[in-house]
Amino acid sequence: MAVLTERTAGQLLLAGFEGKEPSAEIRELIRDRSLAGVILFAKNCDDPYQVLELTNALQEIALRAGHPRPLLVAIDQEQGRVARIREGVTLFPSMGEIAALDDPSLTRRVAAAVSRELLALGVNWNLAPVADVLASSSCPVGDRSFGDDPDRVGQMTAAFVRGAEGEGMISCLKHFPGHGGTDADSHFTAPRIEKSRRELETADLPPFRKGIDAGAPTVMTTHITFPAVDPSLPATFSPRVIGGLLRRDLGFAGVVVSDDLEMAGSAEKFSLREGGVLALRAGVDLLLVSGMLLPERDVPGLLDTVASAVGSKEVDPRQVELSLARLAGLKERYLADGWRRDPEEARKTLRRPEHILLLDEVSERILREAGDAVG
Repeated sequence: MAVLTERTAGQLLLAGFEGKEPSAEIRELIRDRSLAGVILFAKNCDDPYQVLELTNALQEIALRAGHPRPLLVAIDQEQGRVARIREGVTLFPSMGEIAALDDPSLTRRVAAAVSRELLALGVNWNLAPVADVLASSSCPVGDRSFGDDPDRVGQMTAAFVRGAEGEGMISCLKHFPGHGGTDADSHFTAPRIEKSRRELETADLPPFRKGIDAGAPTVMTTHITFPAVDPSLPATFSPRVIGGLLRRDLGFAGVVVSDDLEMAGSAEKFSLREGGVLALRAGVDLLLVSGMLLPERDVPGLLDTVASAVGSKEVDPRQVELSLARLAGLKERYLADGWRRDPEEARKTLRRPEHILLLDEVSERILREAGDAVG
C-alpha cells in the first residue's frame, strides 16, 4: 500500500489560485505537493488565448515536476449567468431556458459545443450539469437548474452528460443529493433540507440516477444537511450520504469531489483542516479549495493534516488508496491525449460556424417559445 506523505497529499486536492498566470503558490503545490488539479474562476480568465496560455503553463510545470499524468483543469462553465470564460467563446442561454424547450437532443448538442471549446483551451473538466430539482421558488440555484420537474431535469441531465462525454469532456453532477429544496445559499450559510427519505427519492435523486446511468464520471457534494439521511452532518462530511446513498444505493463508482471547503456551509462548522479530514473520512475523493472565500487559508497545513490523518489511520488508508485509484483512472481515461493544446486548433474551434448556428437556433426557439406563451 502506497504511503501518502506531506509531499504527495496534493493528489487529493483541487485548488484555486490568484491571477491570470500561475501564482507562486500554485507552482509550489504542483511542483512540491503533487497537486491533482486546479480550478479556474473569472479571476483567472481574461480572453480564451490567455486561458490557453495559462493551462499550457500549468501543465508544463506539472510535466517538468514529473507528474505521471496531466493536471485536472476544472471550471464552472454551465452557461447562462455561471460561465467563467465570457469573452471569445460561444455562450449559450441558461440551462433552465434551454430545458424549457423540452428537447434533450438540443441540450446534448449545446453540451458538446461547450465541451469542444473548453477542451481546445486546455480545460478538461466542466463542473456541470446542475442536477438539482427546484422545489423552492427562491432557491439561489435558479435557472442554473433544468427546472422543477424531476423527470425533465433527469432527461436533460443525462443529455448534457452524453454531449460532454461524446467530446471527451469530464462532466460533473452537482450538488448531491440536491440543492433545490432550500432558499438558503450554502456559500453563505449552512442550510438544512427537511425532506423525508421518500421525498428525496421521488423529487431530488432521479436526475442523479439518470446522470449516473448516462455515464457521469464525477459527482460534487453539497454542504447541506439532510436529516432524513444524516441528521448531524452536511452531505460532504457524511458517510451515510456518500458511502451509503451515493455509492451503495445509486451505484456510483466514479470520483466524488467536495464543493468548496471555503464556503460557509463547511467553514461555519469546521476549519479547513477539520473539513478536509472529515470529507475524506466520509468518502470524498478530491477536496476543492477555491482560494476565494476565506480571509486566510493554509493549504500546506491542510495537506500536512491530511497526510498525518492517513498515517495515523484517522482516515482509512485503504479508502485513500481507492480514491487515488479512481483519480488515476479518471485521468487515464480523459487526459491521455497529451499535455499541451495548440493555439491554432483553438482558433479553428472557438465560435466556429456550427456553434454560432446552434446558438442562433437556441435563441430563436427560446424567443418563439416566449412569444407562444404570451399569445
